[in-house]
Amino acid sequence: MIVQLLFDGMAQEFNPNLYPPFGYEFHERDGSIIRASGWKQLERKVREYRERNRFEVGDPWQEIMAQVCARVPGHCRNSEPPKKTRTGTGLTFNQRVLAWAAWALGRKRVNDWSEVSSEEANRRAAICATCPKQKSLNLACTACVATLTRARRILRNERESEHQNLFPCAVLGEDCVSTVHANLSPSSNPDLPAHCWRRG
Repeated sequence: MIVQLLFDGMAQEFNPNLYPPFGYEFHERDGSIIRASGWKQLERKVREYRERNRFEVGDPWQEIMAQVCARVPGHCRNSEPPKKTRTGTGLTFNQRVLAWAAWALGRKRVNDWSEVSSEEANRRAAICATCPKQKSLNLACTACVATLTRARRILRNERESEHQNLFPCAVLGEDCVSTVHANLSPSSNPDLPAHCWRRG
């Protein structure tokens, strides 16, 4: 079975024939590392750990896939997504942003990721900084924050963005710290503010 991660019409899939170099593990929001002998067992152990510790269960499968694709993008590839998520429920905002990061890393892996000039990035960041659609991740998920931080550095070839003050976009689920630098196709999402630089 191909493991799929949904993101706004795109997906990442992990090749089950490849063994992750760090093993089957998941970094939980409280700093714990959960290990297993396979993906299905890991999903079950993460779910049980959260239930036991009274954490919001969320969708462990999607979070595991977002984390592994962010850490090892070479093991993941784009594919057509299913109509619904694996559980039939929507993603949390953290999951949406991590799914976007996994998608972006997939593009980076196949050399389909480029940057705009510093001047353009600064112009975009100034717009984002005052935008009402800026939305913070749920910082209780420390693994989510760590995964996104690592993805940002990979996307910028280990350089840190000058715009760390930005939050992700509540409309698109994109990480604005990364997108202000990225050469992306315009979005036609009607929920974006009229002044948004991402609009088509």
